[in-house]
Amino acid sequence: MVDFCQAMTTKPLTKTGLIRLGVAIAIALPFAWIFQGFLDGNFSEAQARRDHNEALSQLIKSSGGSGITLDRYNQVQSGMSIAKVETVVGEGLEMSRSGVDRALTVSYEWQNADGSTMNAMFQGNKLVTKAQAGLK
Repeated sequence: MVDFCQAMTTKPLTKTGLIRLGVAIAIALPFAWIFQGFLDGNFSEAQARRDHNEALSQLIKSSGGSGITLDRYNQVQSGMSIAKVETVVGEGLEMSRSGVDRALTVSYEWQNADGSTMNAMFQGNKLVTKAQAGLK
């Protein structure tokens, strides 16, 4: 029986063989990525949820119980920078980030111990939308 490596080096790869190789790689890579994510422990939606909840808990604890109030929420106005909003309501948790430079969109969340929340979206470091649920 001919050694596999020797057979590969002595026979040129045909166009059909090259296509088959490309298809095999294209099919195998996503599975390898998913499998590696499971091995690393980074592919768990439950873990992401736990990390998010832990970060929120830390923010709630660090706020000294003052939290976000409806009055503070109403002080936040369109066009404010992230830093200015955080001087009014305290440090928020960055939830998502996409884009670049002036097109950069970042969303933040603030949560009180009672579950009431404030969410804000910034584009180009300027507040464009805000929402709240259950603030008093």
